[in-house]
Formats: sequence, C-alpha cells, structure tokens
Amino acid sequence: TNSSPIVDKANSYIAATGRTYNWDSSVSKWKLGAALIGPAIYFNMNRVQIEAHVQGGIVRATTPSVLLMGREMNASGQLVEGSEAIEVSLNHATVTPLGFGAGLSLRLPLFGALFFQLSGDVIGAKAKVSDLAIRAKIGQFEVNDRINESRFIGVVNMGAGLGIAF
Repeated sequence: TNSSPIVDKANSYIAATGRTYNWDSSVSKWKLGAALIGPAIYFNMNRVQIEAHVQGGIVRATTPSVLLMGREMNASGQLVEGSEAIEVSLNHATVTPLGFGAGLSLRLPLFGALFFQLSGDVIGAKAKVSDLAIRAKIGQFEVNDRINESRFIGVVNMGAGLGIAF
C-alpha cells in the first residue's frame, strides 16, 4: 500500500512550523472479498474449451491502517537530537461498494481426463471512505482530522495448473 498520500497529509500538518521531517511508515494491506453473480459462456472446440464470464455484485474491502513516525531533520538532512517524534495514525475502515468481475479461462486436453488450464480474473469497485479519522500527535499536543477519499480498488488473479475432468 502506498503511504505517500498520508505522508503528504502529515507534512501539511507541520508546514506552518517550517520544519522538515523524515517519515518511517508501517502500512497494512488492503483486504478485499466479493460476492458476484453473472453469466458465463463456454466454447467447445473438439476437446479445447474456452470460458468467459462477466459479473456484478457486492465487494467488501477493508482499507489499510497506517502508522507514521516522523523525526525532525535539519537543513543538512541530519536528525535533530532531542526533538520530539510525531506520530500520525490512520485506522482502517470497511466499505461495501457495488463492483464488477470478469474472467477468461482456457482448458487444453493433455491425455485421458487430464487437462492443462490457464485462467485470469479481475474484480474491481469504486470505494468511497467517508469521515475516516486521522490522528497526529507530538508530545502532549494532538490533532484529529477526518478524510474523505474515493478510489478505484481491484484485484487481478491469474492461474495455471493441471486438472482432471470427471
């Protein structure tokens, strides 16, 4: 997960001080699941089979949590001794937008009931997060803010393997 947007937000909190900070980030991953339904079409050419599908439904996604630790840097890029660290945190949120899926697979017979299969699928949705809390803390001073973001999220699955037709 790219932490740059949160680093930019953290830098905006300290811009008025004229100080520069170096950020260490700890970011979790997006989690995504989906319940999709839709038509599939199969093309059989002798024993070779091609399958294609398009789907729509509900996507459930959990945004990453982010923890940034900032240390003040001087003009030559060295850490300032004795300066307080800034901690910026963003908790995760769960969204359930409408989404889509599509995929294609190719099944090639090898011998008998054994076949080789290639497949690819994509799942995507426009996720909108509202009023997600972001907290910045330096010493005893704390700033709480809310962010609203909308972005496309998706996953691509590709696979290859052997199968047995029965």
